Amino acid sequence: MIKKILFVLLFLLLTASAFADINLGAGLKAGYGSSKSDLEDYAKARYTNYEYDDSSTSIFGIEAILDSNIGLPEQHRFGAKLGYQSRGSETIKFPYSPGVTGKYEVKYWEVPLTLYYKYMITNRWGVFAGFGGSLARAWDVAPSGEKITKVFPFVTGGAEYRFENGIALGLDLKYNAGAEFKKNSFLYRDVNGLEGTFAVRFYLTGL
Repeated sequence: MIKKILFVLLFLLLTASAFADINLGAGLKAGYGSSKSDLEDYAKARYTNYEYDDSSTSIFGIEAILDSNIGLPEQHRFGAKLGYQSRGSETIKFPYSPGVTGKYEVKYWEVPLTLYYKYMITNRWGVFAGFGGSLARAWDVAPSGEKITKVFPFVTGGAEYRFENGIALGLDLKYNAGAEFKKNSFLYRDVNGLEGTFAVRFYLTGL
């Protein structure tokens, strides 16, 4: 699946290279997204004394960006982004045996591919809307833990402000669907719903 995503991005790059106005860039992003699981309920049902820590709503990621006006007026831009993002883990610690603490920890990563249209309101401000799909995995860190991998769709939109030096600040909203990671009736992670991230991007323009 990752090879297919990279092939699509390479195809877009080669296609866009036929046009004069191409932007290449990279970005760093952080934010918050909805998340739930059965992990805490599992702990409540089995242990009277346990520690629970949940940072699964926090998001950190990187992205590679390509866009072009494909020969249209400058304010119209079409692009693609390929990223990698992870979320904080969700952990329970419990008394396994005298003097021994047991631990369950669920982690998550995601590789989103986004196709978008951006409209430049001015030469600094732009708004965009798009859609895409993510290859994602949720897993129990334990050596014998479960690993659930799936692909799910999303829609996205946001705004961006670009400075003269090629640096841009962006606010992205993304809505995930079908992003439920479940096995044997146990919900390891559910990231359906809305997430929002703040991004810092670095563009090379006019390549």
